[in-house]
Amino acid sequence: MRKIAGLGLVAAALLPGLALAQARQFRYFLTYQDPQLVQLARSSGSDSDAEIGAEIPNNVSLAVPSLSTFSVGVSMQHIANGYGSVFLRTFQSYVVYDRAILSNVAYTSAAPLDASSFRKISPVYTASNQLSQNLSEFGSGTVYDVHRNPVDVNGDGVPDIATYGTSAGRGMGAYIGGSDSAVQARGVGTNFSITPNYDLLDGFVASGWRKIVPGEVVHFCTSTYTNALSLGETYGANGFETGLHLYTTGGEQTGHGNNMGFRRNVDDYPEPWQNIGAKYTLIGAAPVPEPGGMVGLLAGLGMMIRRRR
Repeated sequence: MRKIAGLGLVAAALLPGLALAQARQFRYFLTYQDPQLVQLARSSGSDSDAEIGAEIPNNVSLAVPSLSTFSVGVSMQHIANGYGSVFLRTFQSYVVYDRAILSNVAYTSAAPLDASSFRKISPVYTASNQLSQNLSEFGSGTVYDVHRNPVDVNGDGVPDIATYGTSAGRGMGAYIGGSDSAVQARGVGTNFSITPNYDLLDGFVASGWRKIVPGEVVHFCTSTYTNALSLGETYGANGFETGLHLYTTGGEQTGHGNNMGFRRNVDDYPEPWQNIGAKYTLIGAAPVPEPGGMVGLLAGLGMMIRRRR
């Protein structure tokens, strides 16, 4: 996967006094999981190397089909900085897409918007207990138990595979933490606890651990949004606009719920952890016709010309 230049500088700015090499890092980013976004990135010239599964650069505007839905992947790269492999369980997925004046509350639906909101990006499903329906195409990998041994439920000698999923079957409409003042504008997003789950012989499902080696990239899931962007309209370019923001505190992780990343267990991992997020600016674009559709369009134009003759 390609790395985005400047992310280290951003992290350094967020962490004065703590050198990057002193901590284990988890860098979060979006990936192309939607053929529309790949076509738009290539046709606009913003990313000539765009392909399904590749990292979306956040130093250029991400072209999305205007007034329509689109999907992006949520992924992570493990930067061990000499600490070696790590066993991980619960991943907190927190993607901010708007803002509103909110107090210290959480919702099982999308958080309510107000006059301070932009209303440019939204999850497709926003009703109570439906937020998890915006997630699909979960990643998977070998699952380990609490003793760091591969799980083999049926004893066939083949390690079992766990697939990421929402532990409670739903998500929460959430916000960036701050003071509890009811007049504070907070970032509105969706929050999911995502764990690697595997099947037991009795039909129940258990949650295990994933072993992540240094440099490994992990795909968690695909998330779908709808947008109200007109052609050429940007969202996130101005400093006060939310865009799509994979929010992290930037500092050593303590398990705060309104933060993207893994929660560190100090007993298992005494070294400091840093979660590094990313912010994306979006721009509305006209969808690129599918090759088959273009052939049909040209054939139709040819028929019209012949009829006129």
